[in-house]
Amino acid sequence: MFNDTDYMVHNKSQILNHLTSLFKKKCLILLSFDKNGTFVTTLAAIEPQKDLLLFDCAPSEHLNSQVLSASQVEFNSNFSGIKVHFQGKNIRKTHFDGETVFSMPIPKSIEWVQRRQFYRIRLPLLRSTLVKLFVDDQFLADMPLYDISISGFSLINDISGLSHFFEIGRKFSGCRLVLENAFNQEIEFQVVNVVRLNPNQHDSAQKIGCRFIGLRPAAESGIQLYMQYQERKNLSKKT
Repeated sequence: MFNDTDYMVHNKSQILNHLTSLFKKKCLILLSFDKNGTFVTTLAAIEPQKDLLLFDCAPSEHLNSQVLSASQVEFNSNFSGIKVHFQGKNIRKTHFDGETVFSMPIPKSIEWVQRRQFYRIRLPLLRSTLVKLFVDDQFLADMPLYDISISGFSLINDISGLSHFFEIGRKFSGCRLVLENAFNQEIEFQVVNVVRLNPNQHDSAQKIGCRFIGLRPAAESGIQLYMQYQERKNLSKKT
């Protein structure tokens, strides 16, 4: 079990997003009960309308009986390097697609342990994912996003006339971060690195690494939800 409450997720939509990620990727889950009982399972289905989580039974009836009578049941998994933990209660046997499975209420909280400040996701180059760049309250340009994390993002600058604005250490305020129709908020950020995509060409496009300054909790939550949305899209393309 992980003890860092900074990683505890209580929002129902986020919990369902995380469980859906585990389900779609068919992640193996170590189920532990009481002191020494364990077996490996996977999620069989998620039924939000019934508030139920279904998962595969143990390989033996002896283990299944122990799970049903256990006073404490823990679930631990790994999703793309992110450690996942949640607890189970009111576990029962049921049937799904002709198979006997376990069911339980969808957990009220999940520990989703990732080094959030380093975890970033590559974004599709869309006109609707961008930073509206302002300098001295004057609009300069819409800058396409390359990737994003909770701690910052990367921009693509393919306008040579703007290169002098992106000096390492420079701070920008009054800009807006736009993530399709899901997020549109004012942000403040600082340039931390600048890399030319083609180092052999002096006027080639740049990737501008930036870190957020004073990001509000509501904005952080909105960014994380958008990252999860992109993760689900990426997973659906692979299945």
